[in-house]
Order: sequence, then structure tokens, then C-alpha cells
Amino acid sequence: MDEIITRVSADPATVLPHRLAPLLIRTGLNPLARRVQSGDADLLRLLTQQAGDRELFARTTPGALCETGMPIHHRHGLIRHDRPLPELTYAVHAVLTGFGAALSDPATASLGVDPDQVLADTVARLLERPLAPSDAAVAAAAEEVLVFLRQIQEAMLDVIGRSQTLQQ
Repeated sequence: MDEIITRVSADPATVLPHRLAPLLIRTGLNPLARRVQSGDADLLRLLTQQAGDRELFARTTPGALCETGMPIHHRHGLIRHDRPLPELTYAVHAVLTGFGAALSDPATASLGVDPDQVLADTVARLLERPLAPSDAAVAAAAEEVLVFLRQIQEAMLDVIGRSQTLQQ
């Protein structure tokens, strides 16, 4: 979360789908994120001892993040409007899941291919409008995304802090 928040804060255009997708995949490939996303029972048991904690982790799954983020992008005109939002959300979730799986398995890496560039191009073609959104729309979307990410980050840090206190 720190890396995503830092990048979006420094450059609001990072929220454009073709730029955000590779960042989400790369930051989601760290060991803790993989364990949480894969449903590691021991880790989740430790981190979700309270009902509110379980709800928090449910909000941070890739599918849930798409369901929260895509309406922000849609509302600010960063993505196309010619397809129903649930279809676009499903499609981008499937693309991100596939790229994440491929990148986490070194055996699937193709020589000479830049996976980040292929993902960026795929997401741009899938989601983005032919005309670039205004700087004001990008900035507004970035601010809304940052509010959401900071809320999630704060709640996750609270859960982690409480779990460490319980272990001691």
C-alpha cells in the first residue's frame, strides 16, 4: 500500500488504468500479499480474529478492489462508458488475475517480453477511452483512490498491530 500511495500521491496519472494495473500486480506479488490473496489459513486466522478484520480482508481481495476502484474510474471518465460497468469490472479482474498468476510462476515467463508493457497495453485497450481524460478528472480520481487506499492501509496496520500484541 505504501508504494501505491506514494506513487499516486507523486503523480496522479498513476491512477490511469494502464499505469495502475502493472503497479497493482507488482506490489501484489510480495510474499505477504500472496499469502493473504491465496487464503493462507494460518495467516488469515491470526490476522482475522475479529469479525471486522475478516470484513477488511474481504475488501482487499483483487475482486473487491476492482469493484471499489472501477466505479471511481468510471465516475471520473477515466474508462469507457460503452460497456456495462459490471462487465468491465469482471474483465479487468480476470486480466489482473491471469497476469498475476503468470508473473508469479517463473516457468511461464516468455523471453523478450516485457510483462508490464503487455499488461499496460491490454488494460488500455480493454478499459480506456480513445481520448485522454482531463488533468482535472485524473486528479479527482487520484484523490478519491488515495482516500480509499489510505483507509484500507490504516485498517490493515491496525489489524497487524493488534495481531502482534496478541502474539506477545
